[in-house]
Formats: sequence, C-alpha cells, structure tokens
Amino acid sequence: MVFEATEIVLKDGTRAVLRTPEESEAELMLDYAAGCSAESPYLNRTPDEWKGVTVESEVAWIRAHRDSGSMLLTCFQDGKVIGNISVSRTEKRKMAHRGLVGIAVRKAWWNKGVGSALFERIIEEAKKTDLEILDLALYSVNTRAKALYDKFGFVTVGETPYAFKMEDGKYISELLMQKYLKTFD
Repeated sequence: MVFEATEIVLKDGTRAVLRTPEESEAELMLDYAAGCSAESPYLNRTPDEWKGVTVESEVAWIRAHRDSGSMLLTCFQDGKVIGNISVSRTEKRKMAHRGLVGIAVRKAWWNKGVGSALFERIIEEAKKTDLEILDLALYSVNTRAKALYDKFGFVTVGETPYAFKMEDGKYISELLMQKYLKTFD
C-alpha cells in the first residue's frame, strides 16, 4: 500500500509530511532506524545490529510494504525521517485479519504529535481494509509508549515475563496490546 504525501502541522507549529518512503530512500531509512535505536533502549535492535542490514534488504522491505496489503507510513521533516509506523500482514489465512504494528520516533520529536499523527492515519487506513485487529508489543517499562497506545484504544491482552534481557543483565517483560477495528461477540 502506498500513502500519498499529506502535510501535517506538529504541536510546535513546524510542518512535516506523511507518506510512504521511496525505494531510493532506503539508506535514509536505515540511518533513521539506527538513530532511533541509539536514542531509546526500548527498540528490539541495538544500533550495531543495524550495521548488518544492507541497503538492498531495506529496499526489499520498502518494496514489500508498497506492493502488498502491509502499510508503511513515514514522517519526513526537512528531508529527514523523524518517525515511522508500519503494519505488517501475513499471508497465513488464519491470521490475515491481524496486522502487526511497529512504530518509532526520533527523540528530538517526542511529544510533538508525530506518533499521534502516524497512528491517526494508519488506523484510518486500516479500517478501510479487511484488517480486524492491530497487534503490537512493547517493553512493560515504556510508559510513554503505553500512554500513546492507550490513547488510540489499544488494550493490554497479555504479558510475557523476561522477554527482554538488557545489556546490564536485567530482564523486562513485554506487554502485548491489541486494537479492535470491529466489534467482536
């Protein structure tokens, strides 16, 4: 799925654009992902793990989202990637009604409405598809992310203890959340 460019105004009055990235922006997307990993301990890859991801594999990832029922929406500001959200779908028929959400925002843009703008648009578009449930997972101690997900109607449906082992040896649980796009009995 491809999102056409839409201009938004952030809380601080700056303008940004939401759209699907082009394959030619793969390196820019990789730099963004590595930067986000360096700024937050709550992403699943460390910055050095991004070094092994090739531009070619990032192009393939972008292409896969553009050419399928999956969704990829990126927030650009002055030519830089400042936030990104994806909804990945499976071809497994028994799970095709669910989409897995991933989101990250550069730290300099936290609390400026980037995450909210990404969620508003992706949920709006997801409702137009055959998706019935959006799934996501987060570090249980990431209260900032949880507040955003709560705001958009996600509910906690489970917890996986000891899901993440941090570099200092401490363990953190993973919260599993869902947003229902239809009413279930």
